[in-house]
Amino acid sequence: MGQHFLNMEARLRSAETLRATGIAASVRIATKAGLVAAGDLSAGDSVLTRDSGYRPVREVTPLGLLPCGVAPGAMLWLRPDHGILGRDAAGAEVLIPVRRLLPRGRPGFTRHLVLSIALDRHEVILAEGQWIESAPGLSGPPARPRAAMPEADDMRNFRVAGGGHRA
Repeated sequence: MGQHFLNMEARLRSAETLRATGIAASVRIATKAGLVAAGDLSAGDSVLTRDSGYRPVREVTPLGLLPCGVAPGAMLWLRPDHGILGRDAAGAEVLIPVRRLLPRGRPGFTRHLVLSIALDRHEVILAEGQWIESAPGLSGPPARPRAAMPEADDMRNFRVAGGGHRA
């Protein structure tokens, strides 16, 4: 009974992390078939990852109408804590939450139909010409992208530009 409780607690924490991230259904993802709107992806479709080439989508989960911010210079609508690959002041690759890229004092969030795109492991995928993180899975701790985050032990606690860690 205690084991079941611990597993449920871990699932709830993972579900909270999943809802903190997400991709608007209109965002186009690079696939073997070309650019495909996230809302048109389904399990089995192959998406382009930075470290592993084309990998199959494990599941696409609708999360509902949720506030998203747009990454500067692209129509890349993402949840506030969704990570975009960038570099910190020292030149190390980091995942930067969208909320850190928005202008201060004017967050600019708009509600979109949001989806979670999960692969067999946590990867960095190409969306609207930018490298972004895939969704962390609910089945266990996500694996880190090899080249993108060599210093991180867990993608939920990745280093972000400007300091701090994901909650």
